[in-house]
Amino acid sequence: MAVFRGFQYSLSLLLLITALVYSPALFNDFSGDDAGILLNNTFYYEQRDISSFFSKGYTTDPLKAASGALENKGSGSVAFRPVLSLSYMLDAFLWGRNPFGFHLSNLFIHCVCVGLIYILSLELFSLPVAFWGALLFGVHPLNGEAVLAIGYRADLLAGMFVLLSVLFWGKFLRQGGWPLAGSGLCYGAALFSKESAVLAPIIFLGFQQYADGSRSAVKGACPYILFLGILGIYLVSYFYIFPNPAIT
Repeated sequence: MAVFRGFQYSLSLLLLITALVYSPALFNDFSGDDAGILLNNTFYYEQRDISSFFSKGYTTDPLKAASGALENKGSGSVAFRPVLSLSYMLDAFLWGRNPFGFHLSNLFIHCVCVGLIYILSLELFSLPVAFWGALLFGVHPLNGEAVLAIGYRADLLAGMFVLLSVLFWGKFLRQGGWPLAGSGLCYGAALFSKESAVLAPIIFLGFQQYADGSRSAVKGACPYILFLGILGIYLVSYFYIFPNPAIT
């Protein structure tokens, strides 16, 4: 019980510090790419239908996104990222064109990532090492662009879903069964947030080797077939079903 309380206090402190460091961002306006994607784009305000994510007008020409004209510019993304677009649509529904809510979502996702890194680090290190490592990630200036700029939310979402996927993967390694499906689902969500998540299976291999070792429930390569299938679906969507003519 004392160990659990120590974990609760340290996690709460970690999230509080991270939130305080980035709290001034809540009062920022739309800036940089944010204006083209959200402020001067009617896509998320006039089309409340998720089916628009699967239309030919979903991806956006980078030159059109930079335009200051108020028009339907598509999702504002140069790639097929429906999970990212869904988060923007939800913010637009809740907050309209008020940047506060969009920044709040960015900060919330970042705090979730910090908490997940702390939890996963406890699989490998002692509580103090895990705490300071997660805190370094939480407040490091290299994360500033992703947290402060709404237009870079794809990095936050992809990171969050990859971490969730690894968390489920670790649970699967220990007990087998349903957590594999959770890991696969989160991996898919990461891919459809940002394409850089394709490298996530490398993390799974490392986590299996160093966190669980001989306790692993994985036998052979069968579990990885799920991730290869999800990756295949994503690549077909990216290159053939919803390509961006401006970059492909």
